[in-house]
Amino acid sequence: MRKKEQERKDKLELEKLKLQAEIENAKSLQSKKDSSTSDWIAKIPRMNPFSEAKGDTMDAFLFRFEMLVKAHNWPEDKKFLALSNLLTGESLKVLQTLSVEQQTYACVTNTRNKI
Repeated sequence: MRKKEQERKDKLELEKLKLQAEIENAKSLQSKKDSSTSDWIAKIPRMNPFSEAKGDTMDAFLFRFEMLVKAHNWPEDKKFLALSNLLTGESLKVLQTLSVEQQTYACVTNTRNKI
């Protein structure tokens, strides 16, 4: 009887250790993912925000932005985020009207005539 009970305890302990190892592995993977995102954000080169008041045109601004994107080989899913942080005033208001599904860089460039 004691032998079976000990085997059961050992088996439970082994399962507990396996779960702890899986949790640590998941934490490690999440930590790597978080650091890669923060690394990307930290590496965003500085660019002046779009300013119609300073005589900037959306076409010229997007041209400069595209050059920056190409030079740094940004992934498609990061372009919208980076661009949205550089828009102000009316151009930002237009972005705010986009639905979640429309919040892509391609959608912004397709609607640039509205901005």
